[in-house]
Amino acid sequence: QDTGWETFNDDERDLEFFDAMWDRIRSEYCVDEERVFASGHSIGGYMSNYLGCERGDIVRAIAPIAGGGLHDWYLSNHTCTGQVAVKIIHGTQDTQVDYADGVRVMNYFLGANHCGSTTTPTSNPPCEQYDGCDAEYPVEMCAFDGVAHSDFDWQALGPTIWEYFDSF
Repeated sequence: QDTGWETFNDDERDLEFFDAMWDRIRSEYCVDEERVFASGHSIGGYMSNYLGCERGDIVRAIAPIAGGGLHDWYLSNHTCTGQVAVKIIHGTQDTQVDYADGVRVMNYFLGANHCGSTTTPTSNPPCEQYDGCDAEYPVEMCAFDGVAHSDFDWQALGPTIWEYFDSF
């Protein structure tokens, strides 16, 4: 049996799981509902993108690492909800989730957040933030030149992602 999130298809089990988990967490814990974030690598990056689309009214920001999704065929049958801030992290030499998939996701969020086409370097190279995005909904692209699917400096990525999330 295949494992992984059932993202971007007609089986919404994982979205239903997120909803049930979210309801339970809110009912049992004190949660700042304005600071809900999602991040993951590979299929977890797909799930982050999925939540950014389908639960943008709950999730404040996402940071997918080597994730894809948001294909035209999916978007033609689903309407994304709300907006999210996005920090996309992808290696240019990724052969498992092609770099172009990360770019496609970025392009979706650039449109959804009404961003321009110019960028400004961030304090965390190689990340660049797109200019002109809606207030509070920045889009960053971190294109790691020559990096394959799992060859990131994981110790550096965690603090970089948290710094991004902590800005909201």
